[in-house]
Parts: sequence; structure tokens; C-alpha cells
Amino acid sequence: MKKIINICLIFFVFCFIIFFVPFLINIAFKTNFNISLLQSEWSAGDALNFYGSVLSFVGTIILGTISVWQTKKANDLSERVLKNSLLESISIPQLQNKFDIDFKENRDTKITMSTHHKVDYGSIIVTEPFDKNAKRFNQYLMNLYFKCSGKCSNIKKITIDNILCVQDPSEVGLKWEDNSNDPIPLGLDINISNKAYLNWISEDEFFIQIKVYCEPDKCFDSMINNDADLCLMFELTIENFNEISTKMHYKMWLQNFHGISVIKTNSTFVENINS
Repeated sequence: MKKIINICLIFFVFCFIIFFVPFLINIAFKTNFNISLLQSEWSAGDALNFYGSVLSFVGTIILGTISVWQTKKANDLSERVLKNSLLESISIPQLQNKFDIDFKENRDTKITMSTHHKVDYGSIIVTEPFDKNAKRFNQYLMNLYFKCSGKCSNIKKITIDNILCVQDPSEVGLKWEDNSNDPIPLGLDINISNKAYLNWISEDEFFIQIKVYCEPDKCFDSMINNDADLCLMFELTIENFNEISTKMHYKMWLQNFHGISVIKTNSTFVENINS
């Protein structure tokens, strides 16, 4: 009903502008009001010509406005199509059920980035929070493997945002002093650089290296070596050459029966961000 009323109102306004106003002009110029203020040198034809010019001007403005609106709408549609096309080209690295770890006992607490000829060149350096009086560190070098969905060649840079280890308390592992059943979290600090060096295995598979420094027999050392299941959680930001950054959240569950093995992994998309 409201739509019909609006259509009738528009029709009435249209008829008023096109027919009734010129009729009023014609009547006005035929009537002698005997008032000097209302006397004019214009004729009815002059007034109608002026009115026609005004209508033409208003029509031009309206058409221009519609044209600008349609152009903006078309540009918005093109931008959405382009964005969808770019999103389809994004590479989403999936964490694989594959894991390597090497142990090294350091004689001191020096934390260094490896030089270019080392096998762990480009590894991300992380540390367990430690006391300033620590005498030495243990060093763990972890290889995390990924397989891409999408164009792997489109990956420009990968950075790690945070990393966390979580383990349930158990008789064979860590436990709270009050015997709580709450999970035991351990956040690791990212040092030097959070940029990951990509070690390509094939066109769609690569691994990154994370080097962990920790005090012997402390939290991380115990989490890795006891038989309780360990969950490794971290977030990556994958930036591609289309200036779109993808945030991913990863989980890897590990167990240490007869050597560390992967129970399962989880790769979760978080969001896309236009740079």
C-alpha cells in the first residue's frame, strides 16, 4: 500500500511540474492585477522559456547524479569481484602430521642467530622465560612442516605472532603444587626476528624452523621429555604478493613414547587483512 501511495505522489508531482506550472504562468500573464509590483516586461512565452531552461538544468543535474551513482556502484562491484579473485589466489598452509626435533646442550646462556652456512639458518629464536642467574641453556631445533592449498608461489612473507605450549598435569610429567587439574601453559618469547625462513621441499610443501632455548630441567625441557601429551599452539601471518595478509592459528599434539611423534594437527583460518 505504501508503495502505491509513493507512486501516486511521484505522478502527481510530475504532472504538477510539467502541466500545472506552465498553466499557472499562462494565467498569471493574462491577468491584470493593477499592481505596479506585479507588472513585468516579460511575456508569457519568455516565462515559459525560462521555466523550460530551469527544467532542463534540473534534469541535467539529476541525470549527472544518477550517472555518478551508477559509476560508483559499478566500481564497488568491480572491487568486490577483484577482491574475491585475489582471495581465491591466497595460499593457506596446512600444518602436516610431521615433526623433527634436535637437541643440543649448550655450555652457556648465549642466544645467537645462526650464520648462513648453518642448517638452522633463518630459524625463529624463542626462549622460555628464565632467571637472570641461569648458567646454561638447552637448545631444541624444531622443524614444522606445511603443505599449501592455493598458489604457493604467491607467498611473500610468513611471520610468527606468538607461540604457546600446553600440557595437562600428570604423574609422569609436570603438576601443580596444589594438585590442580588445570592445564599447564607456557608462553615462549620470540627473540631477534619473527620472520620465518621458508625451506621448500616441493612446489607446494615447505618447513620452518623454530629454535627454543630453555633452562635444563625446567618447564619446556620437562614438557618435551615426559610422556604426557603436549599441545604446541602458534599463530602465523602469511603475506602474499597481492598485499593480502592471512592470519592462521595452528595446533600440534605431540607424545613422547619411544621418540616424539605427532598425534594430530589442526589448521584454523582466522582472518584476511588488506595491507
